[in-house]
Amino acid sequence: MGYSQVCYAARSIWYTVFRSHIRTATKLRYGTKYSSPLYPFKVINVDPKSITKRPKIKPKVNRLVRTGVVGGDWDQETIPLENTGYFYESMMRRYKEGVKWENTKYYEDSVERIKQGESRRDVNSVLEFKNSLENLDDIFDDIKINGYKSQLELDSIRDNMSPFFSEKELKYPPEFREVTVDISREGELLWNDGQHRLYIAKILDLDQIPIRIRVRHEKWQHVRDQAFKKNSLPNQVPKNHPDII
Repeated sequence: MGYSQVCYAARSIWYTVFRSHIRTATKLRYGTKYSSPLYPFKVINVDPKSITKRPKIKPKVNRLVRTGVVGGDWDQETIPLENTGYFYESMMRRYKEGVKWENTKYYEDSVERIKQGESRRDVNSVLEFKNSLENLDDIFDDIKINGYKSQLELDSIRDNMSPFFSEKELKYPPEFREVTVDISREGELLWNDGQHRLYIAKILDLDQIPIRIRVRHEKWQHVRDQAFKKNSLPNQVPKNHPDII
């Protein structure tokens, strides 16, 4: 067995162990409480235009399950994504108007923070930050030319190019690296993670992207239970809701 085959086999074993652990923990935590399964690994396709807000305070979920049901008012105070800072506005200027990153507020603010000793998106120097923006440009160009691919598809492409894996690949299976959302009591999709790819999909006006659901509000989970047990939905919930069908 060659080196690359050993790497692939080791990663496959780790993914199997990780998924088994999450599946068991989720079943123990929620299996007897709710009728409708939570499907911690399920990836569904949604219209990126349907994700327009994020909770002001993100709901917490136990790291042992990675997918959960959380009650309370976390879904009542939300922020439009375009109002969450300079990043969305700067991406629009960069990819819609062709403005250089250096002429965007996001770049100016980030460089200033880095020079003051702050870490910015896991980078600690201006050079690293510039490299991260070049990588973002590459991702945008690839999606624009070749279409939006799931993380599973991207893993397959990378496997054909190199036996080496990134830290994220080694740590999480592909479904845990997709754009992630939480679902409010009304069934609204609220952004949680995967900002870059979501914004790119919006800018390119894509019809669908793969996402994973992280947290459901407890009241929404009761709606899912009703649909699961009685095959019925409240009138305000569309029958084609992506978390129901």
